[in-house]
Amino acid sequence: MNFVTRPPSETGDETVPVSDVYDALSNERRRRVLSMLSEETTPLDVAELAHVVATAETADQPHGTLDDHVTRVHTSLHHVHLPKLADLGLVEYDPATGTVDGVVDVDSILA
Repeated sequence: MNFVTRPPSETGDETVPVSDVYDALSNERRRRVLSMLSEETTPLDVAELAHVVATAETADQPHGTLDDHVTRVHTSLHHVHLPKLADLGLVEYDPATGTVDGVVDVDSILA
């Protein structure tokens, strides 16, 4: 089994199976989140991240649908995507403060 090295976690485990990383990256929204976080130097507010993701996802849709989509994106980021990425050690997500930060170089994973 192949592994990807990640920053050390509280458990001391510094590797994650490549198949788990590929599973996480199979979702377009998670890829978009990781790409956006890789361009930031400070943690992002999840609400701000949801707005940017929703804007990108609805770029070719009629006006008036963005607000509803932002709400759906925020919910899915909070409950599904960010916890999954955090469990793999790809992001640091703090649901209490509503912030997320990228911790790995996405390009190094895909190389």
